[in-house]
Order: sequence, then structure tokens, then C-alpha cells
Amino acid sequence: MAAYLIILRFPEDILLEILTNLDSRSLLICRTTCRRLNRIVSDSVLLQYRIELAACGMVDGRQTLDVAEKLRRLRLYNAAWNEVEWTGHTALPHLANYQPPSMASAGALVFHSATTSHNRSLTALQHVSSKLRCIHEQHIVFPVDVGFNSLIDPSQDLLAYAPRPDP
Repeated sequence: MAAYLIILRFPEDILLEILTNLDSRSLLICRTTCRRLNRIVSDSVLLQYRIELAACGMVDGRQTLDVAEKLRRLRLYNAAWNEVEWTGHTALPHLANYQPPSMASAGALVFHSATTSHNRSLTALQHVSSKLRCIHEQHIVFPVDVGFNSLIDPSQDLLAYAPRPDP
């Protein structure tokens, strides 16, 4: 008897446990093999969330929401992008003595001030709030030595600085 027929004799909870260890591409392939696996994958909120998250090119964040709520928000987020539907707007405060944003990524903006007398500048990190992404507005200011390049990765709450190479 073929191995795939033996696995279909397993109880549904065991099959679901096996399916949770597969990547999204393998889950999609499993859905096409038989009605039972298609139903198990389709009925599982966790598996649907993982498939839709991968289809968007995203990774699961650190949010403490349950999977059903994450899936609901992911679908709202996708619908807003697919329909170019604005869910709100935010007016950012004017930052006196700062240049226009030097970087913007996923709702995070980085502003730099003019150089001070000690060869330092101030950097302001502005997180724009987003209900769909569970991000609260945040404003952080810190000093940075002049002559550094910066990199931002909001998915990790990461702002990195590295010395510029000598010309």
C-alpha cells in the first residue's frame, strides 16, 4: 500500500500536527492531493494564516494576538493594499532644526539635525501609528557622531549605524 494512503488513515488531529510542520508551499501542494487534506488545511486558521503570510512575503511578528486575530488583520491589511483603501491618516509634527527624513521604511521615519559644535548630530526616529499592524506612535531622539551611515529595519525595531569608509 502506498505511503500516502497509510498517512490518510491517521486521525485528523495527528494529520493537523504533521501539516503544521510544513512550509506554506508544501501546504498548498498537500491541499491538491485529496479532499481530506484540502479540508484540514482549509479549516485550520493557523495553516491559513501561515499560507497567506507567506504569500504576502511577510514573517510572523512578536504580537501577542491569537492566530485568528492575526489572520483577520492580515486580510484587512491586504484588502487595504489591494483596493488602495486608506484606513486613516496621521499628521506628523514639524521637527524644528531637522532635515527632511533621510530614511523611511514601513511606517518609520529617520530625521537628522544639523551638526553640533562637538561633531555630533541628533537623530529622531518617528514611528507612525498603525491600527492594522498594532504599532503605536513613538518618537525617540538620540545623539549620533557625524560620519556614520544608518540603516533601518522596523520589522526588528532596528536602527543601525556604521562608520562611513574613508574616501
